[in-house]
Amino acid sequence: MVVQLSVLQPLEVKELGLNPTSCCSTFDQSALGVWTLHKVLGQKGASITVPCHYDPKYKDNTKYWCRGYQWATCLVMARSTSTQSGGKVSIRDESSQQLFIVTMRNLTERDTNKYWCAVKIGSIVKPDVKASVFLTVTAGSVGLSVLDNMVAGVAGDSVTVRCFYRDRYALSPRKWCRSSDWGSCVTAGEARANRVLISDNGTGVFAVTLKALTEKDQGWYWCASGDAQVPIHITVMAPATGDMKSSCEMEEIVTNLTVDVEDESNHTDPDVVL
Repeated sequence: MVVQLSVLQPLEVKELGLNPTSCCSTFDQSALGVWTLHKVLGQKGASITVPCHYDPKYKDNTKYWCRGYQWATCLVMARSTSTQSGGKVSIRDESSQQLFIVTMRNLTERDTNKYWCAVKIGSIVKPDVKASVFLTVTAGSVGLSVLDNMVAGVAGDSVTVRCFYRDRYALSPRKWCRSSDWGSCVTAGEARANRVLISDNGTGVFAVTLKALTEKDQGWYWCASGDAQVPIHITVMAPATGDMKSSCEMEEIVTNLTVDVEDESNHTDPDVVL
């Protein structure tokens, strides 16, 4: 577990704000019903976690993860109603946050494909709602990555996430976005004073620092470059009362979150195609 609490010494530093029209989209993506990342990059043998957001009205509906370039013929890999969670693919529905989390483990290059975050509607008149994401798995280093996609900070303090880029992703603007809000994206080089600081030294790493953390900052974010995104979850801790309690609590919470996402029981759902 890596908790980034320091700021890079950049060649260029810009103060950024969260403007709903800064990039990505100017419309309310909740009108789509379901929304997620556009493209994610995975490394052979590793895992990926994809947050799928949905409209609150679908809180009680079944969620599922489907594989295939064409929606009409995609194969269901996992459902939120299944007890399976420790196998190749698992889903965890966080209805209080209006999202479900898909985890794919032990990636192989054959996992490269188009996938769908979907919500079951169960109506002949109205089809299921869905959003697609493309996964590319490579044997070597990926073009956009982070050291740890589970990061924690203390309310009132700052937290820094380092995002690494290479190859063609060095040619595209680097961005930081709140996963639930496409309109929240800010780009390195934009100069609007607020609590978000992007440091890009131009040598393959940019750092995003969130200052004066509050409980509302907890949630999923992206590092983005070009057409790819890397999801990161930030946990915001209450200030500790003891001298040594803060770091211990942060490690425990991030560890528990990772375990919840990746490790539960290993039962098989006969209706799920693996």
